[in-house]
Amino acid sequence: MSNNSNNPSKTSNTETTNAYNSNHIANPPNLDINIYFDYDSLDSIEKNRNRSLSPIRGQSRERSTNQNQTRRQNDRPQLNNAGYEQEILKQNRYLYLLVKELRRDVKEIKDELKRLRKEKESDLSPQVLDLLAKMKNYQGAACQNVRNSIWKVFGVEKLPLLKSNTGASGIVRWKQSVEVADCFCSLFVQNESGAYWIDLIARNAFSTAAVPTLTHDHCAFTLAVCDIILNPQSRSV
Repeated sequence: MSNNSNNPSKTSNTETTNAYNSNHIANPPNLDINIYFDYDSLDSIEKNRNRSLSPIRGQSRERSTNQNQTRRQNDRPQLNNAGYEQEILKQNRYLYLLVKELRRDVKEIKDELKRLRKEKESDLSPQVLDLLAKMKNYQGAACQNVRNSIWKVFGVEKLPLLKSNTGASGIVRWKQSVEVADCFCSLFVQNESGAYWIDLIARNAFSTAAVPTLTHDHCAFTLAVCDIILNPQSRSV
């Protein structure tokens, strides 16, 4: 006899198993989908919200990327060009106002450039013009002081007078005279007291109160005026 006949427990189990299988084959039970797929927990539902079930094997499969993209595109509000621009302007209000202000500034710059092309403005500020006017007046006054100092130092005996209304021919004769040539040659000659004539002219032209110490600029200016007036080669006085 086989081992199955000697072991009644095994025989009963085998029969029970065969009976169970035959009954289910004859009358298949109604399957609960949640139990069958183990899909009854909240965690699994939240985790598999974007997943679909396969009724064939009870396994989940991912939705295709194209389907998800298509659904997202369909969910978006369809805007035309004008509506899209309005939406952008609402979301970027600060940038919109900034660009608007920039356009206004650019327009002002263009208008200013047009005005500058039409009008010729001076490159010198009013302060510079006032300073130049003062320098011109000071130069004229200093030149006149040196001119008067020449006749005061040499005297009429050594240097003949030259009137301001003298014509060109009179100026030529005056400069060709021996007295004018002698005065011009004696500018760097010392007098009886040991002082140079050019120093005497400069010191007399610029008072001690205004110029306590003569600088190189004062001496050069005095020499330039003396050269113009006394040099026979100079055509002006």
